[in-house]
Amino acid sequence: MNANKNCKNRRQAIAALVLGELEPQAADELREHIDVCKTCRSLYQALTKEEKTIESALATISDRSHSLQDNLIGRLQKEAQKPSKRSALTLSTILNSRIAKLAAAAVIAIAALIAILQFVGPQVAWAEVLKNIQNAKTVRWKTTITAQGHESQIMHAMVVEPDCVRFEVSDGPVFIMDRHKGKGLILDYPTKGQATLGPAENDRIPDFYNVLRNFRDLPGFSVKEIGTRRIEGRRAIGFEVQKEGQQQERTIWVDPETELPIRIEETEQDRDGNVIHLVTTDIMFGVDLDMSLFSLEPPDGYELKKVDLEPLRRVKSAVNVDRILKACRLYAAEHGGQWPDSLKELVEYGVGEETLINPRQAGSKVGYIYLKPPIAAPEDWIVLYEAYDEWNGGINVGYASTRVQFVRDKSEFENQLKESSSPE
Repeated sequence: MNANKNCKNRRQAIAALVLGELEPQAADELREHIDVCKTCRSLYQALTKEEKTIESALATISDRSHSLQDNLIGRLQKEAQKPSKRSALTLSTILNSRIAKLAAAAVIAIAALIAILQFVGPQVAWAEVLKNIQNAKTVRWKTTITAQGHESQIMHAMVVEPDCVRFEVSDGPVFIMDRHKGKGLILDYPTKGQATLGPAENDRIPDFYNVLRNFRDLPGFSVKEIGTRRIEGRRAIGFEVQKEGQQQERTIWVDPETELPIRIEETEQDRDGNVIHLVTTDIMFGVDLDMSLFSLEPPDGYELKKVDLEPLRRVKSAVNVDRILKACRLYAAEHGGQWPDSLKELVEYGVGEETLINPRQAGSKVGYIYLKPPIAAPEDWIVLYEAYDEWNGGINVGYASTRVQFVRDKSEFENQLKESSSPE
């Protein structure tokens, strides 16, 4: 309570700071407080933005006619008669000192600013946006996909955290995935009769939700605020989000009232260099969703066809293990024979998050178990193997020699692992 009262008492001082009228020592003390106080920082940012708007208005309004001047002053007088908590907070402190210096020109600038103020609202911190997204348990959205030489497609999607996903493609199939079960169902709506059940291939799932939720945790992403825009009658604040080294452009528009995205615009290129535009709208977080829509049981009238993709996923996992081992060898060559302490150190060697995902355990947070070997470890020393809940016929194992082998016998693997873990 006292903290809020003290912050309220600082409003005049913050306005003076923005105008450069505060003594140096007092200015330094106030800046230290603003650095740690979100409320005062938001007010300081808003006043700073308005101050820049005033200077811009002064520069552009000086050569306008007297009739426009009278019109603006009249609007100011009308606005002054209206009760407005925000106007009293942000403009009165500026008027007190600005009019004396800039006389009638400042009055005109302030009047112009009042017309603009409807577009200036509370600031939004990107961290708060992410926090709200991560707290949501459900989300639904619509994405319009436009590619060169092709008709636009519309995809409706819904997600129930943490595992259930449903995508409906216009005039196309419906994809339903349960990541925890590692299974997916494809309903072929055009034929109205065929349903395919198989492993959920995560690398084929449009991953809007997971990518958006994890911007804060992924390395190499930059976030920049780019200004405001009105979207469907609502004021929105734009954030440009990009990962270093990628050509993909992504702009996320956020409602400052809810601090949640309301529109996402993306531009990327496919492997052939064709430009693809994606616009995501109708985004709703925390909505009630019918769980029957995520059932892996096909509707009545559909003929179920089961597909076994396990052999393919086994091969893909072996490729991941091989890539990780070679990156470890390259790391060791540059670090005196020492292998990395963690697989996270291999980002610079081309091992990204997608390589660390075990396609045989799509819903698992840990894809592979890494055991740092000693220098000059024997070639048959186990350094990497697939994380598993069930043996499921065997696992891919990586050795210090960078050899990859699919070990079918569980007891054989356990003996090898025991020998690799014993002291030299």
